[in-house]
Amino acid sequence: MKYALISDIHGNYPALSAVLADAEKAHAHRFVFLGDYYICMPYPNQVIDTIKNHPDSIIIRGNNEEQLEKLSQSDQSSWIDGQFQALYWCYNEITPENRDFLFRLPARAVVDQQLHIAHRSSEFIGGVEMREFATHKLAEIFKDKTPDKAEIDSVISNKLNQSTEFQQRLSELPDGVYAFGHSHLQWHKRFGDKILINPGSCGFPIDYAPGAPYTLLEINGQAIAVEERRVAYDEEKCAYDLIHSPFQSRAKIYNEIVLREFKTRRAHFVPFLVFTEAYANRINDPVRPYSKQTWENAYIAWLKTF
Repeated sequence: MKYALISDIHGNYPALSAVLADAEKAHAHRFVFLGDYYICMPYPNQVIDTIKNHPDSIIIRGNNEEQLEKLSQSDQSSWIDGQFQALYWCYNEITPENRDFLFRLPARAVVDQQLHIAHRSSEFIGGVEMREFATHKLAEIFKDKTPDKAEIDSVISNKLNQSTEFQQRLSELPDGVYAFGHSHLQWHKRFGDKILINPGSCGFPIDYAPGAPYTLLEINGQAIAVEERRVAYDEEKCAYDLIHSPFQSRAKIYNEIVLREFKTRRAHFVPFLVFTEAYANRINDPVRPYSKQTWENAYIAWLKTF
């Protein structure tokens, strides 16, 4: 059995289409989608329609789907802040049928008894990934340098080896394959009869490399093979479509940071949120989520740091 593991599409329909075509050429039998199907790029319904109608698919929810469900229970008259305008646009852009589909998705699954899937690695190995080597942490480690794959893998191995939490959580896992996304960082590691796989973000990779990443997993009895793949597609057109979409005018600051990340393949949004929190505290603004004025002024101040 050969599985195509695909995560964090984030509304990027061109990237998803390229990955699906590549996986089909590679004779994937089943397609495993690991969550986060909208936001960042302006094609949420095309992405959702594709995955829900794709044959031989296993689909779980991510944190973005959790956010959408929580938003469905809130009063839209309160959606006046600056911080979450992108989320509000996506909520209204996604059709009611597609929202209902996302709300029904499970958070975890076990596929063919051997493959355990969840959106976050913390479901299996605790918080080591997001705490120690998520993409914003790599930006702190490498600073202005552009690391290659071997350098990133070395950091991941060192952080895992140094984490007592990880070692404990790993020891508690049954043998098998564990796949997850969320960090937008493509990696995999084998520990005896336990394999950890993050296929990266299909639609929005910020791990320094071009192309749309996903991972092929082949299980043949006791033999297990893992192949990381990245697929070229028209990234410039994708960026152009975002700039000229209604999404851009509704959430200009959010999308300008998204474009910065998309084009540089480096983390910027988390550093911006850290900067904005410090800025709001400095001006004694306790309002959360951030007001439009604070959000805009923080962005202007943040740009001056480059």
